[in-house]
Amino acid sequence: MRNTFFTACAATVLCACPVAMAQDECATAPTLVTGVGSAFNTATATVTALPAVTDALCAGTYLGWGATQKDVWFKWSPTANGTADFSTCLAGSYDTSIVIYSGTCDVLTPVACNGDAADSTGCQQYSSLVSQLPVAAGTTYYVRIGGYTGTASPEGATGTGAITVTFTEGVDGCIGATGECDVAHATPGCATSSCCAAVCSISPDCCAVTWDQGCVDIAIPECGYFVYACTAPAQPNDCATSPRLITGDGSVAFSNVGANSDGPGYGDSCGSGNNESNNDVWYRLNAVANGDFSINTCGTVPFDSKLAVYDLGTSPSTFNYNTLPDVLVNCNDDGDANCLTTGGVAYASQLSVTVSSGRSYLVCLSTFTSGETGTGTIQFNVPEPCVLTPATVAEAEPCGEDLNGGCNMTTPTFNPIALGAIVEGTFWSSETTRDTDWYEFSIPSDRSVTVNLRSASLAQLFILSSGCPGATLGTGTGSCPTVSTACLTPGTYYIVVLPSLFVTNPCNSGALNDYSLELTGVIPTTPCPVLMDATCEQPGPDTVAGSASTVLSGNFGQYCSTACGNLTGYTTDNQWAAVFSGASLPKEISCINLGVAALRSQGTPTCGYAASDLPINAQMILYRDINGGAPTAPVSEGGDLEVITTRDVTLPGGLLFGNVEFDPPLCIENETNIVVCMSYYNLGPAGSPLAGVPLGAGYRCGVALTAVDPTLPSNLYSRSIACAVPTYSLRNYATATNRLQWPIELNGQLASCGSTSACPADQNNDGVVNGADLGLLLGAWGPCPNCRADINIDGVVNGADLGLLLGAWGPCI
Repeated sequence: MRNTFFTACAATVLCACPVAMAQDECATAPTLVTGVGSAFNTATATVTALPAVTDALCAGTYLGWGATQKDVWFKWSPTANGTADFSTCLAGSYDTSIVIYSGTCDVLTPVACNGDAADSTGCQQYSSLVSQLPVAAGTTYYVRIGGYTGTASPEGATGTGAITVTFTEGVDGCIGATGECDVAHATPGCATSSCCAAVCSISPDCCAVTWDQGCVDIAIPECGYFVYACTAPAQPNDCATSPRLITGDGSVAFSNVGANSDGPGYGDSCGSGNNESNNDVWYRLNAVANGDFSINTCGTVPFDSKLAVYDLGTSPSTFNYNTLPDVLVNCNDDGDANCLTTGGVAYASQLSVTVSSGRSYLVCLSTFTSGETGTGTIQFNVPEPCVLTPATVAEAEPCGEDLNGGCNMTTPTFNPIALGAIVEGTFWSSETTRDTDWYEFSIPSDRSVTVNLRSASLAQLFILSSGCPGATLGTGTGSCPTVSTACLTPGTYYIVVLPSLFVTNPCNSGALNDYSLELTGVIPTTPCPVLMDATCEQPGPDTVAGSASTVLSGNFGQYCSTACGNLTGYTTDNQWAAVFSGASLPKEISCINLGVAALRSQGTPTCGYAASDLPINAQMILYRDINGGAPTAPVSEGGDLEVITTRDVTLPGGLLFGNVEFDPPLCIENETNIVVCMSYYNLGPAGSPLAGVPLGAGYRCGVALTAVDPTLPSNLYSRSIACAVPTYSLRNYATATNRLQWPIELNGQLASCGSTSACPADQNNDGVVNGADLGLLLGAWGPCPNCRADINIDGVVNGADLGLLLGAWGPCI
């Protein structure tokens, strides 16, 4: 499944809550309290083998429940008949899946399930919702919570969250009713329980006899249904039912003087100050190709405008305009800071949506303020039929077979592709499956690589690091072309090509199956940033840790960002720092390991915590503190920090205890105070694009945190020029039970630069092998890669290492 915060110039941390592990088993499931969220943590849970989970009751919602999915359990009983909603909506939680059962723990019967609910204000991306489940008084319902199992989370997504159940007491005739409330039907009641109850309180016959037109007439105002009407049109395209046809790119003159308001309100999706569609005029596109359809009024409208696009389907002549609110694709009130009205204010509009060939789309141009009308032009850019690039080689996999499914295969198999090659390939899709074509290429030195995918179908491409599942280094979505560029260091990489949608597009569908894939690369003018991973390739024997734990807690720190929301929220330029000093400093540094976070608030107007779908570039800076004590600022800004070295790095999406390598090792034997810093760039409109990251599009970054003893002092500092915090300030994230700290390790050797320890059994480097060293070795017993106690460097501290230590007992020679 697809897997991706709001602060106003302040540091904020997402905190996980401790939960009782009684919830780990059905038999000890805690009882939910109606209307009160109950915390859970699947990361510390175990796997419930039975009953096996299927998506038969919620197909198409991305339940994705794998055999290794950890889960937790709750139970709940209603006091009356009615309907219940079960929701995992909680900003900052993870990609959940839920199943509801009746029966007993010995004999459970699934009654409902859900993988992904629609995006909603205040929820994480991919929250789960079972809505309006008919429930019976006194019946016990068991709620099982897990996560999505996919390429990004092959063992199943886990994390912290909360489950909330809400209950609506039923009205006879409403419970189990199936008809729509705004449509007359012969049976009593309607499917939306709250609306049904409201109508039947006014007219009991609607629940006792039949849901006739009289019931519908009550439901429309009581339940807020939209009924389309266009009265006294003043312009030729004043009514949604008589739009002006758009056939190609260009500017179209308009007038909305005297126009009525026949469009529905937009809801929260526009991020607008009001919900109104005033004095609207209409346009229609009959799409002849898949791709991006862009509309804007930048610099060409005299008033505060709004834009909206609706999907009329494949038969606009039979479209029911009462359903317009249900087919809103997207809308926009104010475009970016450069999208101005002719009056010079940033209240003009711009919108881009993805359209599908053969479908019709309705465009609404309206005003923010009723009666504020005028004349101007509206700009359209429509997708055109795709022309593939002539190929130099054919894909090795015939359409319909699975020969290059890469990391999606039991034995990963890839189609080779060379720089300069153009592949002619095919893919297909169904309502439940998409063909994924994986290509593999290698580069001997730094290259700025560009992948160009052209297809008549809507398509996606990914550039990944090697090793399944691979970290995302670049991505593209569209049709003709879809382009992604990444600056890559020497090594092997993957390209993944697939249809964007789960739609019926079988083999033998002609141009809709075909694509061309072109791979090019040039030597960059500056070195490429290094992708952070979790492995120190050439570790030294010694490690100095900056916190008591390096196990990430699922929390992160973010400093100085704007409000959340797609195309609005972003992280500004800011820096995080931690201090190391004293005789325990390593003389040589082979690797610095530290917690980093690359996230995105995607597609909703609220804060999201999903792993970034794009890599985020950053810089690791190692400073010397010239006067000791707390860090202030770089010496170039009048502070006390001199640069020792820097490393440009790329952060993969999510939370990572990542590694920065030094080859050859960095000698710091003359340093007494060093400061490790992660510096992040401005990802907002005032910054520059980084590795293809669109400006101000909800991307955010910071530091991943670990939970330590609350009595331990903090060693985490941050600063941000953009938020008027020019010097480092100590961040103190503490709760009653723990302190959230930035985990950092300095790996290398305590011995002098370039030397090899003549006495590796001397664990504390005091020149004598004795009981102190024995205690350190025994304390590290067990698997311990890259640690000093692993004297024979086999990744495990065991009897072999103990024998070497005892054999070297006494003064080192």
